[in-house]
Amino acid sequence: MTDLRIRGIFDSELPQTEWRSHLRFVVHPHFGDLLHRDFLRVPVGARFGLTDRWDVSADVEGYFSHGLKADAFGAHAGLSGLWLSTKYHWGEWLRPHVEAASGLSFARPIGAPPEEITDGLRHITPFLTLSHEVAGRPNLTLFLNLGYDFAEPTHYRAVRRRNAFSDDSWSFTPGFVWKRGKLRCTLEAGFATNEGLEGPPATVYVLRPAIAWELPRRLTFKSDGHWVLGLGLRTARGPDGTDVSLSAKLRGDFDFKRLIGRGRKREQPAR
Repeated sequence: MTDLRIRGIFDSELPQTEWRSHLRFVVHPHFGDLLHRDFLRVPVGARFGLTDRWDVSADVEGYFSHGLKADAFGAHAGLSGLWLSTKYHWGEWLRPHVEAASGLSFARPIGAPPEEITDGLRHITPFLTLSHEVAGRPNLTLFLNLGYDFAEPTHYRAVRRRNAFSDDSWSFTPGFVWKRGKLRCTLEAGFATNEGLEGPPATVYVLRPAIAWELPRRLTFKSDGHWVLGLGLRTARGPDGTDVSLSAKLRGDFDFKRLIGRGRKREQPAR
């Protein structure tokens, strides 16, 4: 299955990894920021397949004032975050029942970002992801994500968000992906909690339906990249009450070899 992860739209990892020696560039601006924040965040990143079952990725997030609120366009700009991740697909481990992969991600603020776009924490998160294509329904995939977030303060001021954790927590997120043509419908329904850990116990329940549409070439000026428009509605209920938010992102996905004229169309190897 094509990589669907768009941070803020569909946050769950799926077991599939990048092809061996394949380098992919990704850019996905947060267009929902035009309505909710003074700054537009624009993460750019790369993903590389070390083997057919093991990949690594890196993202750097930049930001600039978009001019629709208090600050003039471009009056403030800089870098705000760094993400590093690696994932290994376990092949035949649990087949034919489920596909399985495990990985580790790292995130922290960088630069001098405004407080409204960073939590000021460093996150190290090991995770396990499982998926299963439903028999008789090849367009429907069920998945489960398990993760533990080691959260540590940095020299940046930590600003606690509503229904967010400022210390360690663990999460359990089941859901599904349904695909039809170039349309993907997803649902994540899980929770994050610090039960059994230090500090006052708290649990945050999250429900996030989303859609992702791969735009046809006629709408992307016949670009060789894959452009995906994502819309997600997130509802979170926790100790601070209930929050509802809407996110919109456009992701551009480019094959480096095709950009320099050396690529050729190929299918992902069987696993």
